[in-house]
Amino acid sequence: MTNPFVGKSLVAMPRLDDPWFSRSVVCMAIHDAGGSFGLVVNNRVHGLSEADVLLSIGLPAQHKGAASPVFCGGPVREDGLFILHGPPFDWKSCLPITPYVGLSFSRDIVEAIAKDKGPQHYKMMLGCAGWSPGQLEDEICENTWLVHAVPADLLLSCPAERCWDEVLLKMGIRPEFLALDGGTA
Repeated sequence: MTNPFVGKSLVAMPRLDDPWFSRSVVCMAIHDAGGSFGLVVNNRVHGLSEADVLLSIGLPAQHKGAASPVFCGGPVREDGLFILHGPPFDWKSCLPITPYVGLSFSRDIVEAIAKDKGPQHYKMMLGCAGWSPGQLEDEICENTWLVHAVPADLLLSCPAERCWDEVLLKMGIRPEFLALDGGTA
């Protein structure tokens, strides 16, 4: 049986007004009997760059993406550093999510990024999103989230301020036509 959520994206419905998840797109990494885990890909941490994060852990910040933004992956483990990335997937702590997207949280990938030897496409994130067993299914049944397969290039390269709209358009949905209140079938 295939997992209906891993490798997919959750797209927040307009009625979701939680400040952590309003207009968010979440890349789902784990969904099993223990709960669900993902990363918000379009919530920038304002005023914080990759250089700032690298310097805070004692690494030189002279790589080509040093001025790139850092993203808030969610309200859980806000001090945890996660790298959502494209190939390669041979880092010490890498969880391949799809053939095109992986999640790593070991120092080797961070050191490689600092030396411009990391993955070509990635997002550096602080924190993650988590759901207890059954919680995500309940939220989907309440029309809080849409579930959709989103291309890796969109997850890793779309500017944060346009990501929600772009993902909905890829789904064939015009964002302005989504209702704030939805029913259930």
